[in-house]
Amino acid sequence: MFTNKWALILGGSSGMGLASAKKLAAEGMNIFIAHRDRKGAMAAINAQFDEIRATGVQFVSLNTDALSAEGQQEIINQLKQTLGAEGKVKLLFHSIAFGNLRLLATPPNLSDEEIDANDLYQKEPLTHEDFNQTIYSMATSLVTWAQLLLNNGLFDAQARVLGMTSEGGTRAWLGYAAVGAAKAALESVCRSMAVELAAY
Repeated sequence: MFTNKWALILGGSSGMGLASAKKLAAEGMNIFIAHRDRKGAMAAINAQFDEIRATGVQFVSLNTDALSAEGQQEIINQLKQTLGAEGKVKLLFHSIAFGNLRLLATPPNLSDEEIDANDLYQKEPLTHEDFNQTIYSMATSLVTWAQLLLNNGLFDAQARVLGMTSEGGTRAWLGYAAVGAAKAALESVCRSMAVELAAY
């Protein structure tokens, strides 16, 4: 069923992205993972990737920045080379978790020790740039990637596009303002993509 069919998983070296890659590989889908990790973490990550390889599917991983123009072009070039003339992306799975978990305002009367002990209690509150970075990373970059695959003719005719949301898109949690905004934006752009990209 999945001959020459690929899943492109953005953020697939841990969490839901990695779990989904393993499940898809077990079902026979070829896996291409784009991830961004430090060299020191790669031994443990490669052990996880070996589990995917052991299923017998084709597997490629690329450690680069899927959010930068340079990284995106690198991934597209590698995809084209890997997929060849017959291969197509059956699933685009967006699982990039790169956001700012900081408060909108620093609570008053905190000691330096309390600030140091809790990552949320930073001296600087969330900024406009924090919101921009988080919303692009965790939401609207999915649109960028769908457009890249579409414009390069890499999507299968029956392709699917999935993004990972959370309850934070509709609920308020301490320190979750930027990520919550990103999840709400992700859900919104997914609805628009469903309407506007379905014909393709």
